[in-house]
Amino acid sequence: MSQALNLIRGMVRAGDLELSYHGLKSLTERYIDLEETISGLDSAILVEERWETDRIKRVVVLQRETDGSPVHVVWETPEVLGRPAVLVTAYRPDPAEWTEDFKRRR
Repeated sequence: MSQALNLIRGMVRAGDLELSYHGLKSLTERYIDLEETISGLDSAILVEERWETDRIKRVVVLQRETDGSPVHVVWETPEVLGRPAVLVTAYRPDPAEWTEDFKRRR
């Protein structure tokens, strides 16, 4: 299990999260529900995990909307797994770019 994802889940449960400007814009423009995104984090599946810089860890998770549609949500923890958890962006993955389970890039 991903240490970064577990830390992000804990922070989000505690309300220790921020929504980046880009995150807010992507949710709004793509009609992705913020509350559903936050509540779906507990059942999210890790897709990718990487160091964005030497100080920022980023994870991409697969979540499902109420209707079952896949959504990828990008979270990060600044300051070497510090606080808060930041919702960076969310998008509906393109089936042409992802495997059938939306867990790996083609």
